Amino acid sequence: MRGKDCRKPRPNVVLEIISPDQLCRSTSWDRTLPLRDQDLALLHKIWLELSEDPDLASLHHYHIVGMSLERLYERLHGPQREEILALMKQELRKPDKDQPAE
Repeated sequence: MRGKDCRKPRPNVVLEIISPDQLCRSTSWDRTLPLRDQDLALLHKIWLELSEDPDLASLHHYHIVGMSLERLYERLHGPQREEILALMKQELRKPDKDQPAE
């Protein structure tokens, strides 16, 4: 890519979540894989909902991301492929609420 050094290190972002009982959890996000604020907010909303279950108390955000990606991959390589491709094309046509931080 011209005009920009893609190998230039970028700082990581650390998401810290402090629960009502003052337990602090943190997650590091690599800035070379930018996520939109709306994506992070949805991820956190899902995590909050799931982590209310005592059996999921040790759940991390990366568990949700990993499971979601596995399910997407399965659907992409199964009978729902055309549906997934159509949904992805719709996603590309949506105006972004915000752009990933660079």
